[in-house]
Amino acid sequence: MKEESEFKEWLEQGGATSANGQRTRAYAIRTIEQKLEELGQPFRDLDEAWNEDCFESLQERLRQIHENARSGGQDYRILMPDSENPLGRLSNWRSWLGQYGRFLDGEPPGSGKDADRIRQFVLERHIETARDAGREQTEVLVGEVNGELRLNAAWPNICQALAGRKFQELAQVPPPQRIGANQSSATIFRFDLKDQRIDRSALNELRGRFLAACPDFRSFVDPGTGWAHDERAYKAAASERVLAAVGEGGDDDVLGKAVFEILKGASQGGPLVRWQTEDSIAKHHPDLLGEFHAVIGRLVRSDQPADEILSQAYDALDDLRERGVTLLRYGERMSIPFSALSMVRPSQATPLKIMRMNEAWDKLTGEKLFVEATADMATDYRRFAGVFSELFGVMQDDWQWQPRDWVDLQGFLWIACADPDESVDTSASPGTTDGQEEPMSTSPVNLILYGPPGTGKTYATAGEAVGLCGDPVPEDRQTLMQTYQRLLAEGRIEFVTFHQSMSYEDFVEGRL
Repeated sequence: MKEESEFKEWLEQGGATSANGQRTRAYAIRTIEQKLEELGQPFRDLDEAWNEDCFESLQERLRQIHENARSGGQDYRILMPDSENPLGRLSNWRSWLGQYGRFLDGEPPGSGKDADRIRQFVLERHIETARDAGREQTEVLVGEVNGELRLNAAWPNICQALAGRKFQELAQVPPPQRIGANQSSATIFRFDLKDQRIDRSALNELRGRFLAACPDFRSFVDPGTGWAHDERAYKAAASERVLAAVGEGGDDDVLGKAVFEILKGASQGGPLVRWQTEDSIAKHHPDLLGEFHAVIGRLVRSDQPADEILSQAYDALDDLRERGVTLLRYGERMSIPFSALSMVRPSQATPLKIMRMNEAWDKLTGEKLFVEATADMATDYRRFAGVFSELFGVMQDDWQWQPRDWVDLQGFLWIACADPDESVDTSASPGTTDGQEEPMSTSPVNLILYGPPGTGKTYATAGEAVGLCGDPVPEDRQTLMQTYQRLLAEGRIEFVTFHQSMSYEDFVEGRL
């Protein structure tokens, strides 16, 4: 770190007036630079890392370490070998690395703006101080900030700076709670430092939808007689059968076959896995069927950490796909391991249907969880585990709903995210939707687009596909194709070309 003294001066001019705060930031940046090789970074120093990609890959590595720590991992010890509570420090270090990047980029200290001085002051005096003390919340009085920075009745500016997304990203905090008068010296901003990732307002909205669908629900122990009761019951029955099969021993392939049979027959309304996958392997790749079953068998009897065994199962299924088992698409490679593991470890995994889970995830966190283009089972699982752990705590401590495991949480999300017009028929679990086998429609659903070359069939097809995914169909063709490619990368659209050499099974049954 060649410019340490200049960096400290830059921090001071930008509002970080505490000498201890300057030393702490410099120590963090110096440590990151010294550990670049252990962090898996190909750079000699931070100057080279900034010049290469503006710290993009390094920030991603720090984010991964943060996710790993959330799930109980130890990767953070690369940077903080003696820390026992690293989450707050990791959040600070990520924001400090961003500051150092702006320093290297030649940004003027504080950029001459009161808003930047306000953010920097509150970050150092309140957020970081509270984290260092192990507090879960901190409150900021607007009048005190105004006085400390010697501003001239800048209450609206302070409120705007602290309520904005820029400060949330800088401080790694969720949106604050505003208390008292609006935009006055008496306004208080309460920041939650418990490392939350769930949007509480979105969660409360889902809670309302769940209770509307299950009006006699009191808790997961006393779920009433409706949808919530049945959503748990069939999964619990399947879990008992899987645990019994594991107890009987036998080879991995024998056990895996028994488990898959249980999963695909878990509910009359719809199985937890698609029977077509196994059926296709038996028809077209019978020599690989034993390997397919063995993947499931090894998973359910393994005592390895969940992220490791799920990652191994995903890779094994991906290998089978590359060897010709085309029905093992991304959704199947994710849902089969997750659903199987949930039968033996319901506090570490849940039955999984990607589209519904991504819908819930988007509502709760503002992002997708499972995206094939960026798939990494171990990382994706740790993100999943972090949010589900937080959700479990909310339901247990705040709502007093007495959740028993993550399967209860999955049932909540399934019901809360269901279409309001979806039937709440308790004779058929809501597991019947999202790609599951349902009674065949008698209405024609085929759509044929035809015309000579150059008449826009490609764009029309893309528009139909985007519309079927529930996204708005852009009128601009370039924007339309960007949307289409995004949905394609997420595994929500698949383009299939028919050829006369293909059999009926390959083309029709194989796409179900």
